[in-house]
Amino acid sequence: MCIKCAGAMTELFPEVPDDEVGDFLMACTAFPFAEGDVLKEQLVSLRNKMKSTDYHECYGIASEDNEADMQALHEELNNVS
Repeated sequence: MCIKCAGAMTELFPEVPDDEVGDFLMACTAFPFAEGDVLKEQLVSLRNKMKSTDYHECYGIASEDNEADMQALHEELNNVS
C-alpha cells in the first residue's frame, strides 16, 4: 500500500484495525487500481456520508454507490444509438 493510502486511512479511518485495512480499501474504494489522491477523495466522501461512527457502515455506502453507478451506466448504454 502506498504512503498516501496509508496516511489517508490513518487520518480518516483510524478505527479500522490494521488487519482489516486491505479488505476495507478493496471493498469501499478503487484500491488497488486508483492512486493515493483518488483513494483519499473516496475515503473523504465515505466519511462524509456516514451517519454513524461505525466504519462497517461504509461497506453498505460503497455498495449503494456502486449500484447507482452501474444503473447510470446501464441507462447511458441503453440510450446510445
